Amino acid sequence: MESCSSLKEIITFQVGNYSNFVGAHYWNLQEVLLGDGTIESNTKNELNHDILFRKGLNFQTGQRTCRPRVIAFDLKENVTNLALTDNSLADDVEETIVWDGTVEKYDRGSKIEPHTQIQENSSSSPRNGSTDTTNPYNEDIISTWSDFSLSQFHNKSLQCIESSHNEACGSFGNFGSGEALFKSPKFRDEFEDRLHFFAEECDRLQGFQIFTDIHNGFAGLTSKILLDLADDYAKKSQLCFAMMPAMFEDDTRHTLDLAMLNILLSFGKYVDAGCQVVPLSLRDSYGLRGKMVEFPCIDYKGNSNYHTSAIVASAIDTATLPYRLKDNQSSDLNTLVNNLSYGGRKISAVSLGLPIPVNSTLSLNDLLKGAMDYIIPLTPDTGRPENILTQTSVVRGIPTHLLKTESYQYMEKQISTLFQYNSSLGNICPTYIAQTPCKVTRPFPEIFKPSVTQVGCVIENYERPIETRVEKTSVMASLINCADLAKPLEVLLGGTNKANVMKYPGFLEAGIEQPDLESCREDIRILSQNYQL
Repeated sequence: MESCSSLKEIITFQVGNYSNFVGAHYWNLQEVLLGDGTIESNTKNELNHDILFRKGLNFQTGQRTCRPRVIAFDLKENVTNLALTDNSLADDVEETIVWDGTVEKYDRGSKIEPHTQIQENSSSSPRNGSTDTTNPYNEDIISTWSDFSLSQFHNKSLQCIESSHNEACGSFGNFGSGEALFKSPKFRDEFEDRLHFFAEECDRLQGFQIFTDIHNGFAGLTSKILLDLADDYAKKSQLCFAMMPAMFEDDTRHTLDLAMLNILLSFGKYVDAGCQVVPLSLRDSYGLRGKMVEFPCIDYKGNSNYHTSAIVASAIDTATLPYRLKDNQSSDLNTLVNNLSYGGRKISAVSLGLPIPVNSTLSLNDLLKGAMDYIIPLTPDTGRPENILTQTSVVRGIPTHLLKTESYQYMEKQISTLFQYNSSLGNICPTYIAQTPCKVTRPFPEIFKPSVTQVGCVIENYERPIETRVEKTSVMASLINCADLAKPLEVLLGGTNKANVMKYPGFLEAGIEQPDLESCREDIRILSQNYQL
């Protein structure tokens, strides 16, 4: 474990059902690295897991434990399976401890298999099945994130919204209902208890990363959480990944209009709280005609939150590596946020290459000199970034023999120089290269096209054997501040131009009136102009 003097902890928030889908995949990706004994020692020790995980001691068993430092919010009906199958949600006897020295083994409790409903008795395999045939998944009956979550959570990690709370603040589909929920004394007390539990055990808390829905009432709940953090932890950085599904179950005009209104209010309130906001979705536009984002090497179901959230989680997992690396490779959350918020621009874009199409005949060097059309924007209404102001990029999981350069450090400098050259103002564009791949073993969905090999290389005209699944892959993810970010803000302004809060039950009851909406629209308009170079 890292010494107390060097460890800088981060607390994660997951607010909303879709964000918990993303969070479940995100923690699964951490778990397979934390407990994988097959990764080479030099890559296994590359990441500092203590930044995201809390270490403790179970006094009943005498074993040290390792659990996510996370607080998750969702409707109670969405986490019933987790509560039934994960006995770590019951009261436990875990006590946080801090120590120096090497630890041989951590026990995260009994290994949790995903909920039994998603196991198949059939011996048949999907198109891109796995050589590991144990516990195959029937994806069609995965209904919520608790069905495939592998993590052991502390009993302080989950705050469910009871039906009585939901009824008290009206339909939970609008921004105001989430703000109203936070004003409930019972909810507020529970929230403060959980936050203080995790924050007070940290020696050097560096800040918070937030995964939040922005299309429903959870957006309003997050706005109040961010304000509370800004008041009580003013010197701590906040990085908010603001997300929504690729497709809505009810894709009507009314639903999309309400979603745009919620998103507009989210951006205005989050920026006002001083948070750096990264919008992302596999829907390519916030407008009425938005469609699924397409990837060259991925074939996914846009109507499956299980599929889309896995891709989003891989982007977040990779993009946030800079403040989770060890030693001299690492950055920190504050440095990353300050770089992204150049000129007071508090909204950033994200792009993803999954996988990076390297192989024995096409190196990373070769790819960087090309069109880089494998890099896909995940921020709605943005295209390939132009007029880049600042950018932080991460490349991970490329085998050393495919780099064709002297060292990883040399490649980092080379890529940073390339991106700096392409930036509008010549600003520094830091790049990080990590050997650790993205491990996409079960329960990560089987979404890779047949041209992707078992180890994540991409070979033209290759057909992966039907019994083999992709187990690990390279990834490139970038967080970007660019002029293109004016467009999604303009789309939201146009889509809410005639919005009337009187049409949506719950806004007035929560204290959001038409002048509040117009004030938020003006803030977004000013922010949009700040991106127009």
